Amino acid sequence: MASAATDPINDSENIKEISKMANEYGSEFVNKFYSSLDNKRHELGKYYADDAKIIWNGNEIDIQNRQNFQVELPDCTHSIECFDVHPIFSEFNQTGHYMILVSVSGSVRYKGHELKLFYQNFMLKAIETKWKIASDCYRFAE
Repeated sequence: MASAATDPINDSENIKEISKMANEYGSEFVNKFYSSLDNKRHELGKYYADDAKIIWNGNEIDIQNRQNFQVELPDCTHSIECFDVHPIFSEFNQTGHYMILVSVSGSVRYKGHELKLFYQNFMLKAIETKWKIASDCYRFAE
């Protein structure tokens, strides 16, 4: 077992660098994902891993039906109030992939509906050179 002095997970400089990179990737992801969700839904598939798990207001959406579900939603505009990004360090992550947790909150207006508050959590995993959504949980704050 490595000592705290040599264990990279306990190296504060390493943790800072990993956290900084996660924040950069997470920020870029949030900007691109919600722009696509609001304006180019046909492009959303490129963000999801083949085995992604999707929960929409407590209902699981089968990955094969994801695109139809998202494309058929009424036109919408999301306003992101805040988001938070955390790297998932290897001692908590047994997948063999680098992973990032992204938590988002804000408001959304669907055409023909009132403004609603929402929360969305993503687990992103690095697959080759791309970040892909492994888990997506969207919930209205009702």
